[in-house]
Amino acid sequence: MKLFLMLMIASFTYIYAGVIGGVEYVQGNVKVKSSDSIKKEKVQEGYKIQEGDIITSYKDSYAKIVLIDNSTLVLDADSIVHFATSSQMEQEKGRVYYKVTSKKVKNSFKVKTDFAIIGIKGTTFIVKAEEQKEVLLQEGVVGINSIKEEFELYRKKVNADFEAFKAEQQEGFEEYKNGYSGYEKVMSTKAFDLEKQNKLSFDENLVKEDSFEKDDYKEFEYFEKLIDEI
Repeated sequence: MKLFLMLMIASFTYIYAGVIGGVEYVQGNVKVKSSDSIKKEKVQEGYKIQEGDIITSYKDSYAKIVLIDNSTLVLDADSIVHFATSSQMEQEKGRVYYKVTSKKVKNSFKVKTDFAIIGIKGTTFIVKAEEQKEVLLQEGVVGINSIKEEFELYRKKVNADFEAFKAEQQEGFEEYKNGYSGYEKVMSTKAFDLEKQNKLSFDENLVKEDSFEKDDYKEFEYFEKLIDEI
């Protein structure tokens, strides 16, 4: 009974303190800026992440973070994530690997970027908020929601060539110049789902969906190798 009470008190203290996860591993230079601080502090392994914390990884650095629901994040080099809550975060920069394990949070887990809000219905995905803005989904489903205007979603056509594509759409030549040759517009929408083994590339409100290629699988292998080595 005494042990049970001690565990209950510890659990209550953990939640009351606003702790939403912990830093399990750090390589290189990783810093945190708390909501009640004006400067960044160096992050050590075992650091307890509070609501409002902003974690920044610098060149040749990365960090593995485990949330209280056992979901895992790995921040690659030159990445910034703002932890609003344990299931609401803002990825301001960089490349981050997410693995959501709790069924309870899958419908509430959200990652906000400057190009979309990603609602997590799936499990394993990578968000790239860099010059190249992408979402890669290995397992499950993610909901993609627009921050402003509707997305113009394009998917690759089967056996399409430039002449056929240009004939079908009056603006075909402009789309060809912009890298949309071989794609067809499937919808204008503020929200849609991405299925597993697919990726999205964002250019303002223009979105291209593609199936995984060899290099995309390598992105996940890179992060999974980091996790295995920790």
